[in-house]
Amino acid sequence: MTVKTVNTSHGGGCPVSRGDCAASRVSRPFFAAFAMLAACAAYAAPAMPKIIAHRGESHERPENTMAAFRLAFERGVDAVECDVQVTSDNVPVIIHDSTTKRTAGPDFNYKIANTPWDTLKDVKVTAFAAHGTDWSASEWAGETIPLFSDYLDLLNSNGTTVAVVELKANSSALITAVTNAVAAAVAAGTPATKDRLVFISFHPAMVSQIRAALPGYKARYIRGKAPPTAAGAISALRRCKATGIDVNYSSGGYNPGYIKALADAGFEFAIWTCDDSDAAYAQAAMGVKYITTNRAKSTADALASRPAPGEPDRAVFRSYRK
Repeated sequence: MTVKTVNTSHGGGCPVSRGDCAASRVSRPFFAAFAMLAACAAYAAPAMPKIIAHRGESHERPENTMAAFRLAFERGVDAVECDVQVTSDNVPVIIHDSTTKRTAGPDFNYKIANTPWDTLKDVKVTAFAAHGTDWSASEWAGETIPLFSDYLDLLNSNGTTVAVVELKANSSALITAVTNAVAAAVAAGTPATKDRLVFISFHPAMVSQIRAALPGYKARYIRGKAPPTAAGAISALRRCKATGIDVNYSSGGYNPGYIKALADAGFEFAIWTCDDSDAAYAQAAMGVKYITTNRAKSTADALASRPAPGEPDRAVFRSYRK
């Protein structure tokens, strides 16, 4: 076989035969694919986000009721969110609106902050809830406003589900009531500890106050829209001592680089309220860590059935397998 020197694009010579050069050309795709496979093996795909049941499993049960919370805890969802307010006699209760009108109906229009617990405790909150559902004729028609302490008790039902508590009002009385309830729960043996209980609020002052009152507990700052820049978000989070941000995903204003910048600065990125599994998957691919949804179990199942977000397509390697 005659040996010739074949110039390469790098200007050097490689003493191979024409036949060997042909073999080399054939093998290049294989070695390129091999290199890609090695890179793929080292690739760390984004972890699937944690799913938070918004006001409990509120698509299947009346929102913010013990029925909605129990279903979520029984299913072992990652986390269960609730909304806490304080009554006129400083009892922390669970309800989203400042009055009972929407969920209890116009005949029971009580302002939570001006009404004692003894008046509110028997009010049925099933006239109208999330998604325009009238629960009054359902088997859950008797659901009433829960005590925050009863919600915390559900932490005993499994060892993994996290309680996510939104502090609704900008009120020092609410901070005191919630802090006392958490202390009482922990004293009673309920695992309302910093790894099982997280706070969120639209009010920066409430974020900083709960962080001071319960050192070591996480608290995320809720925003209707992400701040225009990651640097601005980081500054806002540092000012209120938040551990992360929780934004309305439909408002946009962020991308993977934005989320990574916050993560690099030590802040978690959460979104609300996403009921579409395809949209949830897209959020996961961007690096979102927590997704709040009214359909917690079905969203979690849909994400679990799909490959890890951002994982490279391995189909390219199959064509080289001989």
